Amino acid sequence: MGGALVAAACTSTPSATADAGPDGASVNDGSTAPPITCEDLVRHQEMCGRLGDAGDARDLLCAWLEKTRLKWRPDFFAAFYGCFINHACSHDDDECLASALAIAPDSLVDHAALQRCVQGDDAACSSFLKGAAADCLSRRSVCLNEGTPGFSDDLCITIPALNADSLGGVPSCLAQPCDQVPACLMAIGSFTY
Repeated sequence: MGGALVAAACTSTPSATADAGPDGASVNDGSTAPPITCEDLVRHQEMCGRLGDAGDARDLLCAWLEKTRLKWRPDFFAAFYGCFINHACSHDDDECLASALAIAPDSLVDHAALQRCVQGDDAACSSFLKGAAADCLSRRSVCLNEGTPGFSDDLCITIPALNADSLGGVPSCLAQPCDQVPACLMAIGSFTY
């Protein structure tokens, strides 16, 4: 984890929070912000040449969007995907993550340290996570120190995305053997980027 994670982050926060519709097709809380749909994400990925020719790529992308809609906090979902689909293809995904982390709960993110990280303070980049997210980084260090397969710190950095139900599963995941932690965290909605 370093300054590159959040360097030049999108600092604007969305005016709307998201909410899953009964059919799961779009996200909107009734505000003026348009819903985020699978078609939006597919269109952006196609425009950027990232979707590929695989016939099931669209379905996988839509399934990923739906999984995150169900497992993430609505405000994080709206901030992350709103930033992602509204920027040029050259835009760094890390910037969208930083934008979404800026609205994460104080129990999971030290916002002053996150701001210092965004401004290039590498020491702050290794200390802005709190609570379950910081516990995840500690577990990762233990795994690496034991010589067992570690796991990406992305899985810890993205814990602040999780809704209350998903967040409740983090302690159980961290109690797993090191080689099982990544699959468990991904199953509850954490992700690598």
